[in-house]
Amino acid sequence: MAKNEDGYEKYLGYIEDSLDEVAEKVTRIFDERKKGLAATLCGMLRDATSCATHYEWRRGDCPYDTSGELKDCGDIDLNISIADFLEEEYTGGTKATYVSGHGLSYETYQDSLTNDTITLCENVLRDAVRICLQEAFPEDEVSERDAEEVIYECHDDIYDNCPAESFWPCSGALEYCGIDTEMPLKSLFDTKKEKIVAFRTK
Repeated sequence: MAKNEDGYEKYLGYIEDSLDEVAEKVTRIFDERKKGLAATLCGMLRDATSCATHYEWRRGDCPYDTSGELKDCGDIDLNISIADFLEEEYTGGTKATYVSGHGLSYETYQDSLTNDTITLCENVLRDAVRICLQEAFPEDEVSERDAEEVIYECHDDIYDNCPAESFWPCSGALEYCGIDTEMPLKSLFDTKKEKIVAFRTK
C-alpha cells in the first residue's frame, strides 16, 4: 500500500512541533493502562515460572572455553523473590558472545522476558501515538499504518520522553507498574490480586 504523503507529512510535522505535548499524552495513556499492563506482566511471570527448571552453572571440562554448562537441578524454589528469579535463574537458552575462549552466555529470565516487555510497550506506544494523532486531527481517520510510519521517523524522541523507556529491562516494566519484585514468586499465584500488585500513589 502506498504511503499517504500528505497525511504523513502533516502527522510527522505535528509530532515534531508538539513533542512535549505528545509525550505528555502518551504518558497519560500508559498510566491509564497501567493496571492492565501489570496484570499482563504478572501473567508473563506466572507462565515463565510454571514451566521453569532450576539450573546451576558448572565450569565444565573444556580446557579451551570457559562458558561452562548448565546442570538441571530440579524445580524452581517459589520462595525466592521475583527479582532473584529474573536475575539469577536461567531459562536454559544460550547466546553467542563472539568472545574467544567464552563462546556462550546463558539466558536469564530477565533476558527472556525483556523481549516480551519491549513488545508490550511498543504496542502501547504505537496505539498511543495513533490516539494522539486522532485527537489532533479529528477530521481524519488515522490508521495504525499512519502511526507506524510516523513512529518510524521519530520513535526515539517519543520513547525517551515517556514511560516506554522504563520497559527495558523487564524489571523496569515491573517497577513502573508497581509490582514489588521483592515479593516471593509464590505470591504470583495468590488469588487475591491486591497482594500481588501495589500501585504507587501519585
